[in-house]
Amino acid sequence: MRILSMVCLVLLGWTDAAWALTYRGRSIEVGPTPEASACVELVRKGIDLVETLPADLRKLGGMITDLRCDPAPPKATNTSAYDNTTGVYVWESKTEPKGHIVFRRGPNFQAPSDVALSLVGNGVYARQHRDWIDARQKAAAGDAAAKARLAYWDSVFTKSDRKAAVKADCENMDAAYQTMKALGADSRKLSGMASLALRHGCP
Repeated sequence: MRILSMVCLVLLGWTDAAWALTYRGRSIEVGPTPEASACVELVRKGIDLVETLPADLRKLGGMITDLRCDPAPPKATNTSAYDNTTGVYVWESKTEPKGHIVFRRGPNFQAPSDVALSLVGNGVYARQHRDWIDARQKAAAGDAAAKARLAYWDSVFTKSDRKAAVKADCENMDAAYQTMKALGADSRKLSGMASLALRHGCP
């Protein structure tokens, strides 16, 4: 199963976009390559699919409004997880809930439904990121409950507590399953996602 979303916890460089457009409340920056230009229509179709989802999933799919088309150049043996993921959520700040999604897979290797799944899945990461920042700010002000919440998220992101990390991953997998179901995925794909979640230790 291809990777549809992932979170990058380091700041990544971004070359100047060749051009940018606004679509359904999102900004789409386009890198200066033919592959990047071809990516735009695919991302737009993925956004259109998100808008058809139930309200809770639609909200997740709209959490990140900064989208960047920058497909990796075609390579026969490119096995980089970063370059082979539909959309990568990049944290921009540890103090503000800023982030963007970079689409690295070329448009010939994914479908609009993959983009929709990535927008929702990365929306889960963005929500977790925002909750971590909120906990940090409130914990710094002495809020005891926030300190406990901060400790939880720290253990998730450092994976020092496997149980907590699995719980966070399962939140993403459940969102993916519900999105696939809402988009009319066939039973084979739904069973595959359910089996993946079960192997991961999800309830």
